[in-house]
Amino acid sequence: MNRILLLSNTFYPDPTVAAIRVTEWAKHLRDEGEQVTVICRQYLTQHQLDSAEDLEDVNIIRLGAPRAATNADRNASVSSSRSASQKVNRAAREIATALMNGISVPDVAIWRQRRLLTKALSVAESVSPDILLVSSPPHSIHWLGGRIAGAMKVPWVADFRDPFTIDKRFSSSKSNFAKRCLTNRFENSVYERASLVTHAIPIHFRWARRNRSEWAHKMRLMTNGVPDEMAEIIHATGQTPLIEQPHIQIFSSSTIEPETLINLAKAFGETFPDKRLSVRFCGNVPSSIPGDTDKLKFRFLGRISHQEAVAETIAADVLFSHLPDRHAAGMGLSSKLFEYLASARPVIHVNPTRSDRLFLKRWPHASVLDSPSVSELKRALCEAMYASRSFLQDESSRFISVYQRKSQCRQLHAWMKGLIRKSDGALEPKR
Repeated sequence: MNRILLLSNTFYPDPTVAAIRVTEWAKHLRDEGEQVTVICRQYLTQHQLDSAEDLEDVNIIRLGAPRAATNADRNASVSSSRSASQKVNRAAREIATALMNGISVPDVAIWRQRRLLTKALSVAESVSPDILLVSSPPHSIHWLGGRIAGAMKVPWVADFRDPFTIDKRFSSSKSNFAKRCLTNRFENSVYERASLVTHAIPIHFRWARRNRSEWAHKMRLMTNGVPDEMAEIIHATGQTPLIEQPHIQIFSSSTIEPETLINLAKAFGETFPDKRLSVRFCGNVPSSIPGDTDKLKFRFLGRISHQEAVAETIAADVLFSHLPDRHAAGMGLSSKLFEYLASARPVIHVNPTRSDRLFLKRWPHASVLDSPSVSELKRALCEAMYASRSFLQDESSRFISVYQRKSQCRQLHAWMKGLIRKSDGALEPKR
């Protein structure tokens, strides 16, 4: 049994995308017989911690006190409106963060990593790990991981869940020249010092192999994947064509912009006037939505757990994904696409990133739209309603065979065991 230390900004039961990747890895590494310890920041309220199921045989060390509950936590699905004071406070925080980010390398979270170093080192010494796995963002977490790996003299796997220096969301062209140079130097040091570097985004992986070619031998591609529970039950679905059903349910993993939502409702009503439509969303109620009618119903679910989101995906007839302009301008690969494409349901993806667009070229059961008009949404809905169920099942099976999380984690585990064997006898003994 090897002792594996995982370092992540957040972790289960946080329902956000940032927590899911490392949580799934921790569970699978535990199932492979390893002793897993996780160090993460404390993002959750005490209620969220108390209501979550224990992650058996995974030791979770949360640095910091539980977050205070807010009105948004208590009633996230009721309204997204904020009081004037809340808006002012949020604007002030954003301005302060932007100013600090201009002088912080690689990002503003570096100051937090420095404060956490002593506590994190103390935990690492008590665990005495055989290997360290560090997952970003924030990318400054690799500074903390590098310090721990150096102090403990253990192999270090650096995981880039998002690109950094090539993504406009993190590295703006407005950044000053000195910061860009220092940030690039920092990222170079991660590739140089880490024992292995994994990338979740194919574009980032290819870019790194070209531009940091001296370390290409230690780079690996490890995208997100299909949850095991989803792969096991995904094919227990009916074969009735959607066009024959009187009621259609659409699920979106994020809130859709009001204009797109109105166009979607109009497109469905004009194309299928004899059918009822339900649209279910994660997230808060947008500021303006079309009113409910006899044939149209909206349900806003607020923040839900990953397990609940998977259940909603499987229960839906059509899956809708929508990225706001800021995210669409980035280089990320939407993690929900892995669940959507495995679901054997028609998928409509609006405002894809460049990574999304390239990825979806291999999977023809997804419609890709950019700021769609009513007529474009009509066409996409028709394709979804008349899609062959047998074709969707075949595409789902093909997708799962490539991206099942269990297989990915076995590969990750094999890489880590190889690093541990290689380090045996090559490093100074740990105290």
